[in-house]
Amino acid sequence: LWRPLPGAVYLSTATAGTVGGVAFAPADIIRYDPATAAWSMVFDASDVGVTKNVAAFEMLDDNRIWLAFAANQAIPGVGTFTPQDIAVVTPTALGPNTAGTFAWLFDGSAHSLSTTAEKIDALARLGNGEIVLSTTGTADVVRRDGGHEKAQDEDALTYYPANGDWSLVFDGSEVLGLKGEDVNGLWIDPDRGDVYVNTFDAFNLGGLRGDGKDIVRLRTDGGRIHPSLVFDGSA
Repeated sequence: LWRPLPGAVYLSTATAGTVGGVAFAPADIIRYDPATAAWSMVFDASDVGVTKNVAAFEMLDDNRIWLAFAANQAIPGVGTFTPQDIAVVTPTALGPNTAGTFAWLFDGSAHSLSTTAEKIDALARLGNGEIVLSTTGTADVVRRDGGHEKAQDEDALTYYPANGDWSLVFDGSEVLGLKGEDVNGLWIDPDRGDVYVNTFDAFNLGGLRGDGKDIVRLRTDGGRIHPSLVFDGSA
């Protein structure tokens, strides 16, 4: 149905618009191919009844898509997903004529996420199917041992479906200038382990400046985290 393109950027925006001749809504997922400077529609949400903004997503190699919504999204025959939940879409077609089926992946209220501050605004996946997420505010989740794991909006938590446990996988305060920002876009390179983020608004990461339209790569080398700009949305 689709194939990952080397260096391509997949994104969903907060507002509707048109770029490169492609019109999109806040619930859609679009792709930018740097090799051709071309934009394309990947997931046309209106085709499958999605009307709420997609706050976070992760595209898997088997064509499935994880989705978190900015507001309650009802899916007939499946249920209503809150901003603390994650839906999984199994598409039968992608692009301008998207089709597929929905199912539950993660019920936030059953796994410690329920407050307004715990709305999911960034999603990623680790190699064994672990769910990595960041929230709009402070999250407080319960580990298997009964202890609490807290995360700020610049951090990311990992949920392990195999045993129901939680851990902090990314501490944003370790990145100079990221503490106090809200990470609302996330991807983890499965080969190098680099963390790719974007933020809600303008940032200054030790002199590297940008805004919510940009994507930053965070690479750890020699015990230090080095940020670099990999996608300048304004350009």
